Amino acid sequence: MTLEANRKTILSYVLPSICAMIVSFTYNVVDGIFVGRGVGENALGAVNLAVPFTEIMTALASMLTIGGGTVMAIRKGRGEYEKAKEAFMASIFLLSLVAAVLTIIGAVFPYQVARAFGATEVLLEDTAVYIRWYFLFAIFFTISILGCTFVRNDGSPGLAFWGMISGAVANIFLDWLFIFPFGMGIKGAAIASGLGQIIACLVLSTHFIRKKGILRFRRFRPGRELCRKVAVRGLPEFVVQLSQPVTIFCYNQVMLKLSGEPGLAAFSAISYLITIMMGLFFGISQGLQPLIGNSFGAGNRSHVSYFFRSGLKINLVCSTLLYLVYFFLGDKALSLFLSSPGLVKSAHSSLKVYGLAFIIASVSIIYMTYFLSTKRTAQALVISGARGFVLNSILIFTLPVIFGASWLWYPLIISEALTMLLAVILKKYYDAVHSPLPVRTACR
Repeated sequence: MTLEANRKTILSYVLPSICAMIVSFTYNVVDGIFVGRGVGENALGAVNLAVPFTEIMTALASMLTIGGGTVMAIRKGRGEYEKAKEAFMASIFLLSLVAAVLTIIGAVFPYQVARAFGATEVLLEDTAVYIRWYFLFAIFFTISILGCTFVRNDGSPGLAFWGMISGAVANIFLDWLFIFPFGMGIKGAAIASGLGQIIACLVLSTHFIRKKGILRFRRFRPGRELCRKVAVRGLPEFVVQLSQPVTIFCYNQVMLKLSGEPGLAAFSAISYLITIMMGLFFGISQGLQPLIGNSFGAGNRSHVSYFFRSGLKINLVCSTLLYLVYFFLGDKALSLFLSSPGLVKSAHSSLKVYGLAFIIASVSIIYMTYFLSTKRTAQALVISGARGFVLNSILIFTLPVIFGASWLWYPLIISEALTMLLAVILKKYYDAVHSPLPVRTACR
């Protein structure tokens, strides 16, 4: 494949994936805008308290779809089409179990979940209502993530994009309809998101109805080894996607203590803008995943290296440009969520510092994708674990205590910089000691 052909391949996979992921992450952003303007800033804070739980669902769904997608891409690259189909069905089986459990937890125990994520008495009712209605649609949220990934990996990145777009457009219209004309409040926002996901699932299902690609729904007997492989391959993706809700959870607790509900509302608006940035990174990462995986399965070292380097360049350029937009125009974006000029000004000042961390994060995410797609699961897990749990959580709770509230937004910058350094060291070491390409013998 020529350099020009590689560039076209990247564009055909990455651009639809970017758009699809940003659209997917925008579901909560749209909820935030309509809730903040149509229900109130306390309701906006309530939704942000629910976000860590909703993002846990997204992280679990991503783990099983990216894990299955990685196994499928490697097998497809080897020409093992029947085994690729088995990976697809294993992901569906595991995801159905996860969705069922989350539906029960969200629908039956919403108040307990709301309290566990820090809801105060002022915000408890709204947070619980949002969780209950949101998780009644858990199966559709998870299946749309699965459908988008496998439809893209099965050769239809354009349809994956349109599936997410159709759901987003429906969600925006229904948010307006339920919150303003119907006056359904925060419950209406949750229902609108769920109905949008149903529409996305219907659009994505046409790939299988029309029998495009190699994937088909069929009878499947789940095997322990294959299910384990899907889960293990996707575990780093779960950890890296969980980093955002863990960060939001930690900051929610700190903001409630330092600034109360108004401070939480301001941080909620910041979180929504950062969500768009993370959608960009994950879109690029997931667009590259099948390309790196297929090249790895085929034993093509030069293509693996090319797609990895291209991912670094794309992520760095896009993250820097988006940060500059937030730096100069962030107050305009924040005013979509917040009606108080004072809160908008405070949130924008914080965003200018907080947003720098995500330029650095864009690099670590590509390294994680590279390790994941070349079967270096342990290295991917080290990077995602350091980024998502260890450094973040410790620094968020300690630096403001030691150095004062002015250090509130620096922990994430420090943790992301240390994680990026760790990723670079791991790749250099393992590339020097081990070949990144498989030995073409027995299938694993």
